[in-house]
Amino acid sequence: MLGDFFDQHALKLAVIGNPIQHSQSPRIHKYFGLALGVALSYERIYAPVDQFEAVVAQFFAKGGHGVNITLPFKVRAAAIADQLSPRAQLVGAVNTLCRTDEGLFGDTTDGEGFICDLQRLGTTSAFAGDVVILGAGGAVRSIMPDLLEMQPNSITILNRTLNNAKMLVRELEGWRKKLGFSTLLFAGDLDEDVASLNITLLVQGASGAFSWDRSLKLDECFCYDLNYGARSQHFQQWAKACGARAVHDGLGMLIGQAAASFQIWTGKTPVIEDVMLSFETANPWLEDWWCPPFERINYEQLHDAIVYRLSEKTSLFKQRMYDLRQGTIPLSWDSFVRFYEHLDDKLDRVWSVMGHLNAVASDERLREMYNRLQVDISDHYTEERQNSNFRELVSQLLLINGAEDFTPAQHKWCEQALDNFRLAGVDLPLQQKTRFANLERQLSELSTTFSDCVMDGTEVWFLDVSLLEMEGLPASTLAIAQETFNAANPKSKESLYRLTLKAPCYLAVMKFCHSQTIREQLYRGFATRASHDDFDTSALIETILQHRTEQVSLLGFPHYAAYSLSNKMADTAEQVIEFLQKLAALSKPQALREKQALDDLAAELGLSAPKAWDYIYLGEQLKARQFSLDAELVREYFPTQQVLSGLFEFIHNLFKVECVINQAVATYRHDVQFVELRRGDKLIGGLYLDLYARDKKREGAWMDECRQRYVTDEGRISLPIAYLVCNSSPPAGDKPSLMTHDEVVTIFHEVGHCLHHLLSTVNVAGVSGIRGVEWDAVEVPSQLIESWCYRAEVLSLLSSHYKTGLPLPKAMLGQLIAAKNFQSALQMTKQLEFALYDMLLHMVDWTDRSHKTSFLAVMTRVQKQIAVLPVPNWHRFPNSFSHIFADGYAAGYYGYKWAEVYAADLFSEFKRAGIFNLTLGRSLLENWFAMGGVRSAKDNFLAFMYRDVELQSLLDDVGIQDNSK
Repeated sequence: MLGDFFDQHALKLAVIGNPIQHSQSPRIHKYFGLALGVALSYERIYAPVDQFEAVVAQFFAKGGHGVNITLPFKVRAAAIADQLSPRAQLVGAVNTLCRTDEGLFGDTTDGEGFICDLQRLGTTSAFAGDVVILGAGGAVRSIMPDLLEMQPNSITILNRTLNNAKMLVRELEGWRKKLGFSTLLFAGDLDEDVASLNITLLVQGASGAFSWDRSLKLDECFCYDLNYGARSQHFQQWAKACGARAVHDGLGMLIGQAAASFQIWTGKTPVIEDVMLSFETANPWLEDWWCPPFERINYEQLHDAIVYRLSEKTSLFKQRMYDLRQGTIPLSWDSFVRFYEHLDDKLDRVWSVMGHLNAVASDERLREMYNRLQVDISDHYTEERQNSNFRELVSQLLLINGAEDFTPAQHKWCEQALDNFRLAGVDLPLQQKTRFANLERQLSELSTTFSDCVMDGTEVWFLDVSLLEMEGLPASTLAIAQETFNAANPKSKESLYRLTLKAPCYLAVMKFCHSQTIREQLYRGFATRASHDDFDTSALIETILQHRTEQVSLLGFPHYAAYSLSNKMADTAEQVIEFLQKLAALSKPQALREKQALDDLAAELGLSAPKAWDYIYLGEQLKARQFSLDAELVREYFPTQQVLSGLFEFIHNLFKVECVINQAVATYRHDVQFVELRRGDKLIGGLYLDLYARDKKREGAWMDECRQRYVTDEGRISLPIAYLVCNSSPPAGDKPSLMTHDEVVTIFHEVGHCLHHLLSTVNVAGVSGIRGVEWDAVEVPSQLIESWCYRAEVLSLLSSHYKTGLPLPKAMLGQLIAAKNFQSALQMTKQLEFALYDMLLHMVDWTDRSHKTSFLAVMTRVQKQIAVLPVPNWHRFPNSFSHIFADGYAAGYYGYKWAEVYAADLFSEFKRAGIFNLTLGRSLLENWFAMGGVRSAKDNFLAFMYRDVELQSLLDDVGIQDNSK
């Protein structure tokens, strides 16, 4: 009927649902289109529950030909069809709609796919016996017309709600005359009636995960799960353990029903076996994707893709360098650098996915794969940077005809590459070069192990307490603590609460818990979490420091700090120390006054000698008194979704970029969202938002690259994607996720990093986004964006009470702004303590055994000089200092303060001219966010401000007086 039409026109298809991210329909139907020569487009469409009919109408109004319908819309889809197949009339639901001359035609093809797959598997003999179906929901109902036409001897429907099974059987009896079947129908209780049944075919039809713990004798039984993939694993394991003759999941049914839908739309019949083979054997991670195919996540396939891409890049680029050196291929930017960047992107995009998943959803299997591959990746890049042929080709590239016309980005790529060769020891003698590479590999392994120890040490610690011990804690914290205990002890009848070291819980206890004993226990746990038992990082730290010292000494640097600063804004370690000590001298007098205020309050509260674990609590009490702020009440005005909405509006106001959550894009967790960034109708990048604390997720907040902006070897622009990760409070009970203002500031900080990556207009991957930016300048955009969090115009966008929808009251808004610099000097000295420790630590020669310095002794020395608040002698902060031992900030942690000077000075211009000043916003975009690493941060600043940076702006911003003038 429709075949001739579609032979000449592109087929516009879609799948519509809520949720929709993990639908496999696009992939299957694209296979069908390729196999049958049918040109088609296929999109996932997320439909809000109350807008389903409008979404469908809009799709067909724009030329749509056919659409798959997923839950929860199958019944509603039947209601809007102008014509229904006999099956759909019986079921009262459809999963396929097709546009015809007569209007919308609807059918349900699930049963056809089910029978088709059983025939493919050669199990139709089971129909001669007795079929037992577990579940009585929509999935079971949809296959019944086709199943009954197979005339099995009997069908027994078992359900935990017996009445639902009886109702379905009663309805099926009403179909007997229409379908003419002789099958006997029975209903039963899933928990009581299954053991006595004879079964030839057992069908798992429940929509949720299979949860039986009983054992049945299934020796002669075929078992089939209407679910597939991870949702089917438990059932399949159980059925095999019970001795089932054969066990299959519903992948074949999925493809079979998709084939039936495709035949309705096109009149063409796909060959299911070909698609099954492609579907089962193809590695999706090797396909040409922009967004990672998280709907098909499989760690083994991801691992294999990384191994393949690593081998591919190594062999192809080696051959390309040979051809370039031999002259068989002329040396040019496209034949050399663009070729390299395309190969590097294919490797980097799969490796970045594994690295990200290992940080946010780690398990033993993934961690083992990641740690093993990390060594290979480290070796690959070290070998690449030590390749003298590679270096020589870069040098020659700058001398070819036309090199004078290279863009600034191309010149910067070459300069940066030559510097990286130097810093990797490309000119070292072979023995030293090999030693450098071995040290680099070991450092990569040590850093990964350090990160694992910190995560595991954090995860393993917990404290179960009674409600009486948690007086003062917010209701939201109590709810999460109760859920955490219950999840770990599902059969316990105790009414206990589990406290953990995850940021939302730890900070809430330290700020609000009245019990000094509970505060001390959490403080001790947090302060020593990676310093004992199997998680002790002490030996790792010592080895890391020794290896770093030996490695840079091979290059002629006096210490690791000098090596680290060789490509940063700061010139020398001494310059950095002078900068940090100057800030400390300016901050400490005020910090001492701030401590005295806390001590005075402690005396008033009966804490005559406050301990280290009391000061956060005292600070929150004093803050509430001085500014009349109820922290829990403030949170109620910052529901996460409102914060995101306000954040998106802020980005639009400043940069004229639209941010839209696309719920049709697959993510790796249900609570992770994908945001598209657009300028007008033009897509410019994407962002994964992973905001909530959970088990097996690294602590803290960070941004990471998923995809880089660059021009591919085919000449098209590959758009960037970023990950934004936080550890905010998740929803608890019937209460949505609510953010503290500190958490709001954190997400703005990370958004600054992400925008730096996503708004880049540089088309050379090596210097696009945050790449190529000096490490002590990389925090400028993030700390700059934070500044808007304390402006009334922005806070009004971010706030809306989660129950009433009312904005933050003016009085509370004013108090929040007034409290911005509360204890700012204490906070300043703490960060300066970390930064100075990092720099001094990396100025020591750790290969010299004659000195008696230890990494803890350096910390003690710094604390004596800078620290204002007491620190117990058993505190082991360095043991979990991931920034410098695992995250690339070694001899660079000072960059937070260094960059904060630039950020404060930049923001001073917005305070002067208007925080949403369009001219300044455009200039900031053009002179900083769009520039990537093409130009130095100093030049970026000069282009925006027309002058050099001034420290006074930072002092003014944080409210610290410079009394030295």
